Amino acid sequence: MKKKTALLDVDGVITDFVGQLEHFGLVNANNVTNWNVERAVDPALRRTLKALLKTDDFWYDMPFIPGALEGLRAFEQSNYKIVLLTAPYEDYKGFTCARQKLQQSLKNEHAIVADLVITEDKHHVNGDIFIDDKPLNVELWQRMNKKTAYLFDQPYNQDADLNRVLGWQGIIKWLSINI
Repeated sequence: MKKKTALLDVDGVITDFVGQLEHFGLVNANNVTNWNVERAVDPALRRTLKALLKTDDFWYDMPFIPGALEGLRAFEQSNYKIVLLTAPYEDYKGFTCARQKLQQSLKNEHAIVADLVITEDKHHVNGDIFIDDKPLNVELWQRMNKKTAYLFDQPYNQDADLNRVLGWQGIIKWLSINI
């Protein structure tokens, strides 16, 4: 049986980008109500934010979203090929290396095999299901591919009227129903 392909965004779906910003003292996660997280950062700290986003320290040790590892395993057990689909952060020269490190960590420490695609044009990547936390990415992918796409529910994307999954438990439930 041919494997289906799950296209999964990294930051905000698998790893906790906002939680990492909170860890570094730049935001209170409860105050991030817009996808443009910079709006939640005190204007006096925005230069600090831009500098932090250019460092290995920020990208290399980003925590996983609760349930992400179990959810990735559920995709594997449901005969899905996992593709980590992420947009580049151009100002950080080590972005590709940081994402490759995540890919290797999943494989070596958690026995989860995933391909990695770094692109600004996620809607051009073919798959069977697409999950992202950015409403525009979900809209474009759905329009282009006419397949299942979900918005990963986050406090900062509540204004979007799209099909959503409520965390990794919602994804695991969807998988149990749609195998």
